[in-house]
Amino acid sequence: MNYSNVICIGDSFTNEWDCYRREGLLEKFDELNYEFKSYPQLLGEHYGCKWETFGKPGMTMPFTIMTLIDKIDYILSLDNPLVIFQFGFFQNSTLKVDKNIEFIWKDFGGTYDDDAVLNDKDEFIDGLDSLDKLAITTWYEKYEEFRNYWYIDEFTTIARMVNRLKKVDMFGVFFSSPKFELPKNEHILWLFGGAALNEDIERINVLDGITDSHKSTEGNIKISREIIKNINESKLII
Repeated sequence: MNYSNVICIGDSFTNEWDCYRREGLLEKFDELNYEFKSYPQLLGEHYGCKWETFGKPGMTMPFTIMTLIDKIDYILSLDNPLVIFQFGFFQNSTLKVDKNIEFIWKDFGGTYDDDAVLNDKDEFIDGLDSLDKLAITTWYEKYEEFRNYWYIDEFTTIARMVNRLKKVDMFGVFFSSPKFELPKNEHILWLFGGAALNEDIERINVLDGITDSHKSTEGNIKISREIIKNINESKLII
């Protein structure tokens, strides 16, 4: 398959370059003479084409979906792009209480006993009493993954719509396993049989002095090979 472009949309597990740049790890890589490559970069190298990553660390699925929608015109302008959409963690989402209270679930302190609630700008948020925190925490622990299920259908609807306009190989991938069964769809790649990233996917903390648990180059090589294998086996490929 000769793709003209590789477009990848996702959170920090797709845009690890920004994650490592924020944490000052790029300088550490230089010190260790370590060459980091993301799976979007490896896909671009495999297909011999330009690769781009959209999205950023900390993005929840509402924003990843919005990013995909925002890029539709650009995707349609390309000759023959491969689009990979990485679903995030299904228990995460963004909540907006009012113009002054905005935060994402993954930035909570952990339990409703915590006094600290942070928004996505790492600013402390006031205005939530203990009962509010208890209600929100209980909801997210029990139900949020199931509510976020419908972003899968939203993605496949967008993919079908794009393909009515122009034939585009657009696939969703999962790096985490939610509590529900993942649906089978021609626009979904079941990487590693639909399982979460497992112990076989090497993390960057194999390097001395690094505690971050995002993927290493070797881990991304396995991810990119799995994506390529699944694309080759997909019924979207003629």
